[in-house]
Amino acid sequence: MDYSALVKELLRARNIYSFVVEVFVWLSAEKTPSFSREYASFVSQETIVLHEIRALTDLIPDAINADFPFWRSEWIDFLEDNKDNCKMICYQTLKNFDELIPKLLENSSRPVADHGPLNDYAQQNAFLYITAPSGFFEAYFAQSKIRCGRQTVLHNAIGLNRCFKRFFVIKKSSTNDYIPTIKLYRTNMFSGDEIKIGCSPFEPTPWFDEEPYPDSDAFGIKYDINLCSKHNRRISDLIELFDTHKVEIVTFPELALNNSSLKAIQHFLVQTELKHVKLICTGSCWNDQKNEAYILSKDGTVLLKYQKKKTYQRYDKEKGIYTSENITSDPFVSFLDIPGIGRIAYNICYDFDNDDVETLCSSVMMSNFMFVAAYSNDTHLMEEKAVANASLRGITTILTNACASAEDGQLISYIVEPVAENKHLISKNILNFRKGDVCSDCKNCLKEAIISTKELAKSESK
Repeated sequence: MDYSALVKELLRARNIYSFVVEVFVWLSAEKTPSFSREYASFVSQETIVLHEIRALTDLIPDAINADFPFWRSEWIDFLEDNKDNCKMICYQTLKNFDELIPKLLENSSRPVADHGPLNDYAQQNAFLYITAPSGFFEAYFAQSKIRCGRQTVLHNAIGLNRCFKRFFVIKKSSTNDYIPTIKLYRTNMFSGDEIKIGCSPFEPTPWFDEEPYPDSDAFGIKYDINLCSKHNRRISDLIELFDTHKVEIVTFPELALNNSSLKAIQHFLVQTELKHVKLICTGSCWNDQKNEAYILSKDGTVLLKYQKKKTYQRYDKEKGIYTSENITSDPFVSFLDIPGIGRIAYNICYDFDNDDVETLCSSVMMSNFMFVAAYSNDTHLMEEKAVANASLRGITTILTNACASAEDGQLISYIVEPVAENKHLISKNILNFRKGDVCSDCKNCLKEAIISTKELAKSESK
């Protein structure tokens, strides 16, 4: 192992998180498959060195808030004086960091805190993120003896990760050049054994028109200004209606919003005291060459913003070319961590069929819940992927598709969750609503389902 190369990389680290990543990547190059036997020998024979490195790494919280370069210099000097124990000093540093993570995260008093990437991602070939809070199904899986969590990560994970509980290092190649951003909402909103989720596929009356671009293979969206206020009021009415039905999470489909909806909904939420609704998944709106969806708290705070990555394309027979949405993409894929639920991912329509985006959300970042806002006349692949994610990775998927695009018999609301059976996961449909089932008048089209870790139940209303 190249000691000088490690020191060179550590001197470039600008924070403790990048420092830990470099130590981790350097240590993971070691051919020894297990550190347990060597570590046991180190603990029994090198007690002085062990106590000294523990004392030094216990200062990590102070290094974050005070003088990181000074702490880094002290650590490197200690390593220089104890080169014979270089590997074990690195390993003990990672162990201490793992144990200190709760203390590192408790400093922020903000209700919504940036939670990752926590290191200088652009400058490194790997990054570190803190694992999600306890997931909604975690205890249920444990009782059913289902292996879940990091054991399900198959995509280019580094084997050393299995030695640590609270952090995870991912090679950059695993993310397909997307940059994960994670926010932690510190409020513990869900503490029971059930969560009631409401889906509104939304009325089929078009509230926008396509806007073709002359001499271009792209098209945009143009909202009907005359319908905006009525449209926004309709969304607010539905949120209130869900609240009377004691729904905790409200979902809307892709393009449910217009370019004035977000502010209108936020204003409504500030003025309205909701008793049951805790999260609103807004669907998405098209604005300034972006198609963005949001998760709002009941007081209107934006907890998560997701920008669509994959554009919809179709063949234009008249022009003899393929046309696509005129939207720009960005490299960030956002996640929301909530105590009691775990990690939430949000995808817009074709992103859920995009292996790059979906793999990052479902496997690398280990989401517990995945919300999908769709505007599609074909959701068959989404249904298959949701079933696979539930049975293979323990992910609950909530899909809301717009009535305006669906044809009779096609999915407009769909919820599938993982269920333990004989120590294996299977997928369980708790909401499978297709247009035409009981949907003759979509103006009050509501569907609700209860997600339970104990006894599955389902309720519907119209």
